[in-house]
Amino acid sequence: MVLGSFLTNAGKHDEAIGVTKEAVDHFRALGQKADLAWALNNLAYRNSAAGKAMDAVLAQRESRDLYQEIATTDPTHKPTL
Repeated sequence: MVLGSFLTNAGKHDEAIGVTKEAVDHFRALGQKADLAWALNNLAYRNSAAGKAMDAVLAQRESRDLYQEIATTDPTHKPTL
């Protein structure tokens, strides 16, 4: 994730999106919803910086939906919303 941030700052948007998608896939495979939501939020930022607005919207919506789901099952995550 941090690598994606540095790559974005270096103007390497496609590479930043790629490494961030790897993190999303990793957390999705592990079933770690809170980490997946965080990774999707980062993916939204990477897409936005690359001018891929619709991809950013889709990632952010999924992140939001996951955070809402988590908040209903685990109140300790409510401040994340």
